Amino acid sequence: MKIGKETRFDWVMERHWQQMADQLDLKFTYLKKLLREIAETLEKNTTEITNSIILKHNGEKTIQKICGIINTHIKHVRTYI
Repeated sequence: MKIGKETRFDWVMERHWQQMADQLDLKFTYLKKLLREIAETLEKNTTEITNSIILKHNGEKTIQKICGIINTHIKHVRTYI
């Protein structure tokens, strides 16, 4: 998935989010607000969702890896927005 013109999430900077806002005909300030809200919601709910999935599917290691990736992405978004 591209954000702006970048496909490597670790390389996404504020200018890429600006490009994405322009492509979607959104105000950049609105997109930043949405991204912050999404990051906050994910961060608040990740633990609860993780525990629920682990109990149902006994996949603790895999789920923890997925949550680690999600948390890394949340930190990245907060850094560059």
